[in-house]
Amino acid sequence: MVNPEVAAPYVCQAMIKSPWGNKDWVPVTYPKKIARFVKLFNACRIAGDIHIIPLNEDLNEIGSVIGMGESFEEARDQCKANAELIEGYQLEIKTDSLDEAETIIQKAKKFGVKF
Repeated sequence: MVNPEVAAPYVCQAMIKSPWGNKDWVPVTYPKKIARFVKLFNACRIAGDIHIIPLNEDLNEIGSVIGMGESFEEARDQCKANAELIEGYQLEIKTDSLDEAETIIQKAKKFGVKF
């Protein structure tokens, strides 16, 4: 058995959505420095640019963006910062639920749940 190496104890993820991606190609751009934090579905590179290939399905999700850190707050903040750097036609990345998760975590800690 191989023991996994943990890059960080906390990771947050936000889905990248585009209704346009159901029927047409979507070019996506982001800085090279966050490439390891961006996970795209059905992506290809054409002349150096990244494009999402349409699947003609009612699935708006074209990928996700993550953030990692030594605390939930650090991972959340990095995820939000990374999301701000991603651009593309009709892209939507909702990070509001990460703030809601923090509230839920605080409530759970009061009941003795360890994170």
